[in-house]
Amino acid sequence: NLDWLIVVVVPEADFMDQINVNTRTTIKLCLIALFVATIVGILTSRWISYPVMLLSDASREIARGKLNQKIEVKIVNELEVLAESFNLMAQQLQDSFINLEKTNAELEQRVEERTAALRQSEEKFALAFQASPDVITISNLADGRLIEVNESFIQTTGYSRQEVIGKTALELNLWGNIEERIRIFTILETQGKIRNQEIKFRLKSGQIAIGLLSGEVICLDGQSCLLLIVKDITERQEAAEALQAAEAKYRSIFENSIEGIFQTTPNGFFLSANPALARMYGYSDCSQLITNITNIQQQIYVNPNRRQEFIDAINKDGEISNFESQVYRSDGSIIWICEKARAVRNFNGELLYYEGTVEDITLRQEAETALHAEQEKSERLLMNILPEPIAFRLKQDTSAIADYFEESTILFSDIVGFTPLSARISPIELVNL
Repeated sequence: NLDWLIVVVVPEADFMDQINVNTRTTIKLCLIALFVATIVGILTSRWISYPVMLLSDASREIARGKLNQKIEVKIVNELEVLAESFNLMAQQLQDSFINLEKTNAELEQRVEERTAALRQSEEKFALAFQASPDVITISNLADGRLIEVNESFIQTTGYSRQEVIGKTALELNLWGNIEERIRIFTILETQGKIRNQEIKFRLKSGQIAIGLLSGEVICLDGQSCLLLIVKDITERQEAAEALQAAEAKYRSIFENSIEGIFQTTPNGFFLSANPALARMYGYSDCSQLITNITNIQQQIYVNPNRRQEFIDAINKDGEISNFESQVYRSDGSIIWICEKARAVRNFNGELLYYEGTVEDITLRQEAETALHAEQEKSERLLMNILPEPIAFRLKQDTSAIADYFEESTILFSDIVGFTPLSARISPIELVNL
């Protein structure tokens, strides 16, 4: 039951020497391993980071616009895949950039072409604007002030360009009728354009002219403008009115003439006839005459050959006058007419129709026939009264006695009229007569 304490004393050097040696060896090995690991790590990092640096450098070059970059990496599969993707991306970028350059060049060319076309179009528009024979104005839609006018406006209205630019049509008193202005602008507000509206406009001299107005709202330099075109039809309107007056005058003459007026075709139809001709031929109106007469040669002329003689005479001389013929009326009765006509041809000389006038000379013909019969009767009576030598001399001449001696008339057949004549001439002349 002793509680003893045993103490063993060992020298420190004997105990720590081997430990210190091992410690120093371990430290050396650790340092060597650290150095080797550092070197290996540096080399490995460089080996691994080199392709990455290549990718980074290539990316920077691509960013600078140098798209022809290509990287070859065969160290690490992942980096090789990344490099291939990068190369593919670079190639695609290069192709895209090339296509973009081509597209850009094409766009620039198109822009240049369109700019040139636009410039040319503007030049053409300016030339057409100024050279147009119609009055053209461009005004601001908001306030109506004139922006531009063409040369025809200046020549037609009499204003100079400086007098009208910046002013409104109301200030210049161009509108001939304010109500027309209201109507025109109402149409423009609802439809945006207007076509061929007849208006009256006032010139600088105060004269009123007539025109056909067309207009449209357009955009010019970013602002709404009104383009108006006016065709001056004053002369045409005056000519039309003069033509209407002439036609009315001609129609009045045509309708009220006491002579028949006609137009006929070469093959024997009536194209037109006036009331006098219809009455002359026994028809109630012109339409009845034109409808019923389908063969002038057979239905009108008593002697059908007269129609051909009528045509031959016109073809020879271009016109005829005093062409006397017997014709049928609608009731079958016969009258005498005297025709005056001409041929109407086109620019190529082709015959279109005949036109002319017809006079009823039935009474004149009857009077001439009666006069001729009376003359023959008087001459027969005179032959029985005159001395035989004179009667014999007169019988030898086939002409009428009244035509034989210029001082005598048809009354020469009256013996009373013969006495003063015989008193004025010598007996020898009387015998020779």
